[in-house]
Amino acid sequence: GAQHTRVLASMENVKEVFVLSSQSNLPYPTINTLDEIISIEPEYIVIASVTSKHYEQLLFIEKNCHNKLIFVEKPLFAQKEKDIMQV
Repeated sequence: GAQHTRVLASMENVKEVFVLSSQSNLPYPTINTLDEIISIEPEYIVIASVTSKHYEQLLFIEKNCHNKLIFVEKPLFAQKEKDIMQV
């Protein structure tokens, strides 16, 4: 996730970069919970968490954030999910 953050922050057309992280002292504004993403209303979302959380996070974003570009680091899922959302 750190590399994605640096790349996005270096792009001229990207105004702000927020990081959802439990780490402290990051050089970017951080949010502490996934719920906070709703108030930020990002245009682009990178999911670079542990693979076992990808599905849960994608479902949350699908439900709460509309018309967003989402990049998920591979592997996409840790196991076959029963209810894969329709894209």
